Amino acid sequence: WLVSAQPVERKVWSPSLVLYGRVESLWSSRLTAAVAAEVAEVTVIEGDDVARGALLIRLDETDARLTLAEREADLLEAEAKIAAELTQHESNLAVLPREQELLSLFQAEVDRTQDLFAKKAGSQSSLDTARQAVERQAIQVATREKLITEYDASLAELEARSARAEAARDRAKRDLERTSIFAPFNARVAKVLVAPGRRVRVGDELIDLYDTEALVVRAQVPSRYVGIVQRARAAGK
Repeated sequence: WLVSAQPVERKVWSPSLVLYGRVESLWSSRLTAAVAAEVAEVTVIEGDDVARGALLIRLDETDARLTLAEREADLLEAEAKIAAELTQHESNLAVLPREQELLSLFQAEVDRTQDLFAKKAGSQSSLDTARQAVERQAIQVATREKLITEYDASLAELEARSARAEAARDRAKRDLERTSIFAPFNARVAKVLVAPGRRVRVGDELIDLYDTEALVVRAQVPSRYVGIVQRARAAGK
């Protein structure tokens, strides 16, 4: 008879269990478009390994650059209006004393003309002309004083417009940066959902990828072995 032999070794042995599992990543991401534009370039294909920060997809920048230029122009305009308001306020402060002095002179002229008219040495038309000059100058002084009084409110309104223009500029700058889609972590490309030339809208799906540094194997342990495995783990084995 054919005989097979196997050496026997005295040792503490632990049983093993063969399982079939599935490799999964703890982190996966589906990147979407943040701006509406045409896809200019796709630098990866499915299965590629990419490092964090690597360029994946580049969208056309033309519209984003034009929008940024408009927002920068709006901001420059707002800043120019603030500068003009400051200059106008300084001018108002300098001119107001002179206009008040001129009003006093016109009023003195009215008093002299009225005195002459009372003495029958002046005409009614001269008196009316002097009074009209006083009224016009009084309106001018009141307008100047009103501009000075409203300066703080006007400046605050212009500064608010400048702040909105600056925020719009920053938003346009961020949208321009978002035309380039980079890998958020070391990853493997699972699926590319767009191709060059396709126009995407805000929120359209672009690419699927998963973290290659967070891979796990998930396997299901048969119920008849669960107790044995739990006792082994509790014993540190």
